[in-house]
Amino acid sequence: MVENRQLYLIYVAACCLLFHYAGSVIDFTIPPMPTPVIIPQNVKLDCQAKDIPSNRAVTYSWLYNDQPISAGLQKASVFANNSLFIPNILRSDVGNYTCHAAIQGESTNITVAVVEAYLDTFKINPSSATVIDGNGVSLQCVSGYGAPTPVITWERNGLAYTAGTQSTATFGTPRFDSGEQRSSLLQFKAAKHLEGEYRCVARNPLSGDTVRSNTGRLTVTLISRLPYIESPVQEAIIIPANRAFSLPCPILGQPSPILTWYKNNSIISNSSSVFILQNGTLYFPNVLRSHSGKYKCKGQNSLGNMETNYTKLTVAYLDLHFKLHPSDVSAIAGRPATVRCSPPDSVPPATVVWYKDYHPVSERAGAFALTVLSSGDLYFSSIQQSDQGQYFCVARNEHSIPSSRTSNSSSLTIKARPVFTEPPLPQTVVKNHLLRLFCKVQGDPFPEVKWYKDDSLLHAESRISFRDSNQQLLISNMNKIDEGQYKCTATNDYGTSTSPAVFVRVIIPPEIIQSVLTVSIKEGETLLLPCAVYGDPQPVVQWFKDDVPIKTDNRVHQLEQGLQFTHILASDAGLYRCLATNSGGSKESFGRLTVHLIPTFTTYPSDRTVNQSQTVTFSCQAKGNPFPTISWLFNNASQLPTGIHVSGNNSELVIHDVHQLHNGEYTCQAQNIVGSSYKKGKLSVQVPPLISNITGQFVIGRDATLSLNCLATGKPIPQIMWYKDNTVIMKDVAGRIDFPQSSNLHIRFMKKQDEGVYKCQASNAAGINERTQQVYVRDPPLPPALDRVQSISTMSVNVSWSPVAQSVMNEETFYVIEFKTSTSLVYQRHRGIVHASESWYEITGLQPAIEYLFRMASGNEIGVGTFGSPLSAKTFETAPSPPRNLKVLGKTSMTIRLSWEIPTVKNGEIAYYRIIVKDENNDEKQFTINKPVFPTQTFELKNLWPYTFYIINVQGATIEQGITLWGNLSTGVLTQTLKSKPSKYPSGVTIEAISDSIIQVEWQTIPVRFQHGRVRGYLITYSLVNSSLPMQTVNVTSGDVTSVNITNLLPWQLYSFQVTAYNDVGQSPPSDVVYHRTSAKAPSAAPGNLKVNAISPYKIKVTWISLDPSRTNSIIAGYIIQISDAENNTVALRVNSSLVEEETVDKLRPWHMYTIRVKAYTNQIEQGSGPWTEAISIRTLEGQPGPVHGLTYRTLDSYTISLSWKSPLNPNGVIKEYVITYRGEPLVVSTTSATETTSNSIDNSTLFTVQNGTMENTTETKTGNVSQRRKRSVMYLQRNDSLFSGKLSTNDTFVTIGNLQASMVYNISVVAVTSAGEGPELVYVMVITGQPTAAPTTGPLHTTTTSVALPTTTEVPAVTASDYGLIRPQDLPFVIFGATVGGLIITIIMVIIIVLLCLRNKKKSKPPQSKYFIPPSQVQGYHDNSQGYYDNSQNDQISSENTQRKPRMYMDSSSRDETDNPYALSEHNTFHMRKKSNGRRPDHVKRVKKKGNRRRDSNFDSVLSQEPRSSGIDNEAFENSINNLDKNGRQSVNSLTTNDSKFSLDDLDKKSYVTRIPKESAVAIAMDKSRKTMSTPNDTESLINNEAEDDERTAL
Repeated sequence: MVENRQLYLIYVAACCLLFHYAGSVIDFTIPPMPTPVIIPQNVKLDCQAKDIPSNRAVTYSWLYNDQPISAGLQKASVFANNSLFIPNILRSDVGNYTCHAAIQGESTNITVAVVEAYLDTFKINPSSATVIDGNGVSLQCVSGYGAPTPVITWERNGLAYTAGTQSTATFGTPRFDSGEQRSSLLQFKAAKHLEGEYRCVARNPLSGDTVRSNTGRLTVTLISRLPYIESPVQEAIIIPANRAFSLPCPILGQPSPILTWYKNNSIISNSSSVFILQNGTLYFPNVLRSHSGKYKCKGQNSLGNMETNYTKLTVAYLDLHFKLHPSDVSAIAGRPATVRCSPPDSVPPATVVWYKDYHPVSERAGAFALTVLSSGDLYFSSIQQSDQGQYFCVARNEHSIPSSRTSNSSSLTIKARPVFTEPPLPQTVVKNHLLRLFCKVQGDPFPEVKWYKDDSLLHAESRISFRDSNQQLLISNMNKIDEGQYKCTATNDYGTSTSPAVFVRVIIPPEIIQSVLTVSIKEGETLLLPCAVYGDPQPVVQWFKDDVPIKTDNRVHQLEQGLQFTHILASDAGLYRCLATNSGGSKESFGRLTVHLIPTFTTYPSDRTVNQSQTVTFSCQAKGNPFPTISWLFNNASQLPTGIHVSGNNSELVIHDVHQLHNGEYTCQAQNIVGSSYKKGKLSVQVPPLISNITGQFVIGRDATLSLNCLATGKPIPQIMWYKDNTVIMKDVAGRIDFPQSSNLHIRFMKKQDEGVYKCQASNAAGINERTQQVYVRDPPLPPALDRVQSISTMSVNVSWSPVAQSVMNEETFYVIEFKTSTSLVYQRHRGIVHASESWYEITGLQPAIEYLFRMASGNEIGVGTFGSPLSAKTFETAPSPPRNLKVLGKTSMTIRLSWEIPTVKNGEIAYYRIIVKDENNDEKQFTINKPVFPTQTFELKNLWPYTFYIINVQGATIEQGITLWGNLSTGVLTQTLKSKPSKYPSGVTIEAISDSIIQVEWQTIPVRFQHGRVRGYLITYSLVNSSLPMQTVNVTSGDVTSVNITNLLPWQLYSFQVTAYNDVGQSPPSDVVYHRTSAKAPSAAPGNLKVNAISPYKIKVTWISLDPSRTNSIIAGYIIQISDAENNTVALRVNSSLVEEETVDKLRPWHMYTIRVKAYTNQIEQGSGPWTEAISIRTLEGQPGPVHGLTYRTLDSYTISLSWKSPLNPNGVIKEYVITYRGEPLVVSTTSATETTSNSIDNSTLFTVQNGTMENTTETKTGNVSQRRKRSVMYLQRNDSLFSGKLSTNDTFVTIGNLQASMVYNISVVAVTSAGEGPELVYVMVITGQPTAAPTTGPLHTTTTSVALPTTTEVPAVTASDYGLIRPQDLPFVIFGATVGGLIITIIMVIIIVLLCLRNKKKSKPPQSKYFIPPSQVQGYHDNSQGYYDNSQNDQISSENTQRKPRMYMDSSSRDETDNPYALSEHNTFHMRKKSNGRRPDHVKRVKKKGNRRRDSNFDSVLSQEPRSSGIDNEAFENSINNLDKNGRQSVNSLTTNDSKFSLDDLDKKSYVTRIPKESAVAIAMDKSRKTMSTPNDTESLINNEAEDDERTAL
């Protein structure tokens, strides 16, 4: 039987294991994923699996292309988390990778591909389409496979196209290697400008490779179509000022609509600040504040029109200056305080950020709230000492540039009222420990601190002490009497503060009143390890065995008395620890449990049947604690029959020769101090039956089942029969009597008549054996007598009783107690078993204030008897549970009506209800109901704040022995009173003029407590002061806005303003009236009745009348007069008085047309000018004309000359005529020489100056820097009274004058005449008539108006006899004289040539001292048109080739010279010539041949040719004298001392540069040069040294 049981257990265990593991599944929690790669790169494949549900360990392995990874890819490695790592993967490494997961013979795989990233060509390309304008367009493409999944975009005409709606999705089935196809759908509305070639672009996100599809052509067919909006416009745009910005117009149509832009319903015209581009976009080159407004565009074609919604354009800006900088603030700690800051004007409004000691200030909530108000102010609800410091605010506007401004810094100083920085906190103190309470305070002066317990002042005593200025309270050896409410107060000059009362609880640490014992016990016994504890609060007991927490089960129970074992096992042995813990500490007790194990057999003897004379061996081995000893018994006797041998350790019993005497039972006995165990083996040789015992329960209850077992032995196995009172017991049909086995008897439902003597009979071939047993049938025992039931607490009752007498063999062994409430129908059995020896018991775990019924019954092994009569008792009352179903029935703005139900657990009679109400500011109110109503109570809360959140709780109370016991609070109800109109008006109304038509009104919001509902907006009423115009109202529809701009106001007008807030219920009272004036504006009208009058050639008088006061728009500061001439030269004249209404404009030019207009201006704004009046044109009066210019003459003969000139550059009026004035004097020539005498001909080497009627010739010789003057010859012009003079007039600019006298010197001037008079006589010529010829026709001096063609150069032609065709008699003397002079000249020339040849060598060794001068008349283009000087610009010619190739000397005549001397050079006129070389003759200067044909190297452009009028004199000193004349005609002496910038020929061979001059012109040219070089007696004259003089005579 034992062996069968063991096999059965093994079978069951195997089945369980098989069932358990049959449902296991390997689940991949992190499977490897297909991985595209770029070669080379590192690759990591993750793989994690889990055994579900067994959670057995999983083993992993990796395969590469079905080969182990170690063989197929040796460079790969496996991480500790089973991930596979492949470094620098190559193309040979791509392939299939398999993660293999296995658990005890079971396995599963996941294979993924590692492929090189790829991208195939497109499978579906976009199709071409023709679409009507405005219809929808859908273009689609499908990419080829790609790994990883490709990204698709679109292109139009080769450029990225991102407009329209682009949708992508997976197309088809993904490949094993994770390759996917993607489809893309492009949708948009067709428009003509969207025509073009469209194609898809697929990009591999890993490799970056791209593939483009074929293109599809989109053709858009235009049809006539109303203008339409292609895309909606933005409702609002915010842009920074001073930046370029464009606003597109999305209106299309066919034909293309004409686009018009509107701002605030006004059409926008192109200007420099805003204009419309060709595509209709509104463009702002530089956005200004004035550009803020609402914009829309309107498109119109022949079919209709369409306009967009308005786009509100806000120009963001942040002004530089704060309206109000923070100022120093002194505050009292614990009270509210505000640091003011009004940010600069900003659009949109700036946000304000505060900084304290250069660190950002963070807002905080609660009792010490710190808030930045919407106005920018920093508000402290209860300021603290730690808030002291330096503060500044920063205004930020994220839309403007710059985006922030920083204010000045201010100091915040705290005057400390008592403030608790660390108030007392509730504490729990262990008995006999120290209590330490803190009450940290701040104040200035430092406050006095006092302590209170339960409102009684504490004083220092033996256990009570104070520290840190009473900020610490210390109480030693705390006990239960010290438990209570503690608080502190702080007092100084600014008041007294009281901290919240806190509760201090005293707890008692655990005490073990019964320690754990050290116990030794047998296996299988019942044991209670004691551990009784005490503490407050009740300690929690925890058991440990060998420091491991003990888990209780149906065998091990943790009781209040200790740890209960119902069946000790060997594994229970160890060191036990009982740990008791509460909030006061812990206590522990140790004990050791030793389990003594009764011996058990590992090998034992079994029944044996053997033949006589055979050998039999019985083996026996056992274990136990302590280790057992083995002994053998034969038939339970230690004396063994003969012939039996036992081994040395008694483990074997051997019978070599079995006989009948050996037939019997062999017992192996294992024994230790615990006990002994037996195992038997029978050796039978025809053994008769033997009944050793009858087992079972012999005293049994009525209706119970009787089970008897007959223990019989024998060989062979005997047959068993049962008898009652010697009557055979047979099995009945009903199954009441049954024989499960032949030795077992079962009789169900035992009755009294079944009581009697039962007999077991065993029989076999060897014989029969019988055994009897008496069986009793009894009823359960009688109940005890219940004496008293008494309540001892709110949850326990004490029950006592007395036992009663029982029948024989039926004594009680235990008692059962049952109880129920008085209202319940069913009794509840107490879980505890009461031993029969007990006479009282405490029932715990009851409910307070409940009446209970208690009854008892007795019990034994038969069962539990009937219950006796019950007794009742009521537990003490305690606080009730929270009321139920608290809810709000209704509410108004100031009341809330509540209802709730009676608590679920009353724990007595409800005597009171208390309602606790807290608002959102944590202010608390309490209401008490002294007469509750059951089961539902209602109550109305009154005088509440409107639109305020309240948390409402309710609690009930019972009364026990005169003490009110309040229960727990109910679940809170959060509710809000209804809205009401605001009870306060907006404060802090401030007004600021933004512009001439806009005023900004700013205010502070109503405190939330007085809003009584979220403020939805504000009404700003305003009116013009002292005006009959009605008041106007602006509605601000946002409660968050605290400022508004009032627009369309009149400039410079006083307005009144009031602000009223409103919410959903109504309006607040209006604020106080605030007055403010708009800003000034430029005048909107021009001055009236503008008149101008020319009062002289130089002055114009301007008059006007002032503006209409209604259109001044400001304080007029004065007027601006603008004068413009015909050349658009403009001058503005400012009149700095608004009272002046006329002004004279002077310093004008005569006879010039001027345009005059006037406007008013104000200084109150930068651009404060008003509009101009209509311009009036007027001409100044005529003035005297300026000098004529370009005066030239030509000698026709000895008696006739022709003059021509040009009109004055400044006529200063209408030229009426020209007046020619001439004055003539006879030419008397006498020659005087101190060293030599020359002929009467005028030597061309002489420089003539006219002084006091004489013509003086001087030469100058320079030695170093010393100038020496010596007189050479003088020609006297003798005056006489018969000189010819007079005036002529003409309307032309040329005239021919005849009948002049020969050999005369005439000074001729020309002036212009206007109605104001003659011009200045600044321009004249000096003419020397020739020698007498045939007498002219007698007659007066006359003029002719016949136009004479003037040559390109001014000429004085030689007059010879050949001009008349014969020699007249009267001319014979002149012919002889001429021949003589000619011969003389030839002789002189020959002499000069000889002298030059002789002196040639001398000239090579001697530095030249001559000065060669190029007079202004020989300079190309020399003229002065501004003064009408002698103009030879048309006569001085130089080839263009020479002009372009080399720099040439020129005169800068850009400045006018208005001196009285018309021949004095301007101070700005300069001559520029090439500097001299270093003492050698330049290569470009060539000698001149004898005949006077001058050769000139083209590289030397400073030497200029003047064929008709060349004087033949080249003198640098003369140039200096001319070039350095001042405005009075005087030569500057200093000019002769510096020659660095002058042209010099000192280093040239004096013979290398000569110029031939016609003899007959010498005198005239000399006189002309003398006139042009008129100087004062002190002037330095040009001198020519002797050698240069000889050369020049030769040339003449």
